Amino acid sequence: MNLIFNELSLEPLSQSVFEIQDRFSHLLNSFKVANDKYSFNRIVMVQHVFSMDFIAGQNINQVIGAFTDRDVQQLLLGLIQKPYADDLEAEDIESFLQGEYLINSVDKPTDISPMGLPISYILSVPCLSLCSHEFWKQEVIIVQKTIDGGSIIELPCINIGCNDNLNSPAMVDWAANVFTKDLTTKADIEQYLNYNKYSLQLSDSFLSDLWTWKKVDPEKYIYILKLMKDVEIHPFTGGMGKTENLRGRDKEASKRITQKDRLSYSVENDEVTYFACKGHYDFH
Repeated sequence: MNLIFNELSLEPLSQSVFEIQDRFSHLLNSFKVANDKYSFNRIVMVQHVFSMDFIAGQNINQVIGAFTDRDVQQLLLGLIQKPYADDLEAEDIESFLQGEYLINSVDKPTDISPMGLPISYILSVPCLSLCSHEFWKQEVIIVQKTIDGGSIIELPCINIGCNDNLNSPAMVDWAANVFTKDLTTKADIEQYLNYNKYSLQLSDSFLSDLWTWKKVDPEKYIYILKLMKDVEIHPFTGGMGKTENLRGRDKEASKRITQKDRLSYSVENDEVTYFACKGHYDFH
């Protein structure tokens, strides 16, 4: 499992090579502690970080050679190696990122639109932030996205901005819920999805399909859970899984799992009902 680098935490910009090296030294320490506790594999970042300043007028490639701390230097060299966060399930990530994301807080240190934070949300993994500002030390960062009809949905992104965050209630809850192999009941799934816009209904046939995927194809099972998280943000159009609002059935939609299998659901009266995750358009 990878942690996603929060590229916005480069702001406010460091004033010297020493300062940015010190920030990444703290980040490396947080990663090591997180790795010991949760067995994360590495940190990945979005590709456009290459074009961002790490110091005024200097990008990541220009500062790496100036670092004197070899461990931090190796960390950055690892960050510039593929895969990047936006390479993961690239087509779906690209669809998910379409539209405007923002952090709507008066004390945010930058007005730049986030990319790493939304990706960490949809992948259900924490983001890792530089300890560059008090804002990046909070345990949850709320990202807003405007969706169909102009309504706004809030995406709570679990954040590691300092070592204390690793024991925060949000992180403990994440660890308890995100390890999908431990989901065994309707209540577990509801807690894992943690919808704030919709209530949730799961048909018996849907649960039967889901547990079958879990047993025979764990990767597809995890992907279905990601699709379900995306339903809250993209119920009828856009997002992951080539979302299709079914013709003549305005409250019913599907997301593609495989060429022959669809996640079938309806959205009505602020309630999502899942009917099936095998076969085509299996509703009632």
